[in-house]
Amino acid sequence: MKVGVFGGTFDPPHNGHLALCRAVLASGLVDRVIIVPCLRHAFGKQPIPFEHRVAMCELMAGQDTEISVSEAEAAIDEPGRTLVLVRHLAEANPDVEFRLVAGADIWHERDKWYHFDEIARKAPPIYIAREGVDPIPEPTLAPPPGVSSTEVREKLEAGVVPEDLIPPAVVAYIVANKLYGIE
Repeated sequence: MKVGVFGGTFDPPHNGHLALCRAVLASGLVDRVIIVPCLRHAFGKQPIPFEHRVAMCELMAGQDTEISVSEAEAAIDEPGRTLVLVRHLAEANPDVEFRLVAGADIWHERDKWYHFDEIARKAPPIYIAREGVDPIPEPTLAPPPGVSSTEVREKLEAGVVPEDLIPPAVVAYIVANKLYGIE
């Protein structure tokens, strides 16, 4: 089995994330996608609590049996290190071939990553084209619709619930839990 590993902050998860999962699945490069919310942001940003982001990702994945959510970041010694995550997943699932789902911008920044060459050997990247990012010499999948978590948060913090950008179950969770300043 081949599994795509899609990590990120998911603060909050939105329709662009879901579209990306579905595009990776439709490519035939993997059989399943696991969404892995980060425990802590690698660059010190303060997302909402991990438990809320995991719950919203699970709601976003919904009943899609090819998409699941992993809390692996909470189980590893060095959360935020992709290599540590990939090693953890590989040890727990020795019969699975993992592929890292990554934006094309990562290819340009791979020298800044902790042992990117080993990550690429253990979980060969599936690159997603990104608007405004120079082309790379690797095959890329088309980008999902242009939605960003920053844009979604800004709308929520302004009291606007962008129902067209977030799956309905995630909207309901945000409202019920009064997240992002929604009252």
